[in-house]
Amino acid sequence: MTLARHAMQRWRDLGERERRLIVAGLAVLLPVALYLYLWQPMTAQRERLHGEVERLRGEVASLRADAEEVDRLRRQPHGGTGAGAETQARAAAARQGIADRLASVTAQGSDRLSVEFAAVPFTPWLAWLGELGSTGLGVVTCAIEPAAQAGEVRVQVTLAR
Repeated sequence: MTLARHAMQRWRDLGERERRLIVAGLAVLLPVALYLYLWQPMTAQRERLHGEVERLRGEVASLRADAEEVDRLRRQPHGGTGAGAETQARAAAARQGIADRLASVTAQGSDRLSVEFAAVPFTPWLAWLGELGSTGLGVVTCAIEPAAQAGEVRVQVTLAR
């Protein structure tokens, strides 16, 4: 006897009241099972994906803003002479409050600049370097050593356009 035949025989053997109870139970359990195993997981997945899309939209907006900043910086005049770079380096040092820490600033041709700090606080020096980077001066070589005072460094850096 096959399983289907066996199930049909058992169904026929049940009384009318038992059959109604089973049908009513299935009528209640089937929607609950569909909700728990299909609808609820799909809804949870949809909410998770919605959050992911919002996060990615935020990243796209950030990348677009970064791209606009890059375009703006590329359009800025760079001041192509070594003397201009020296002036920019000294002005940036003054804005960062580390002009008195400059040991030497030497132009090396029209596109290179050698700068030495005897002892400078690291964070303002890093801000100085970032400010020069936004004007088109980039680091070619850099040597950093700890200075005698905590939080300060001795720096020799070569910059170029």
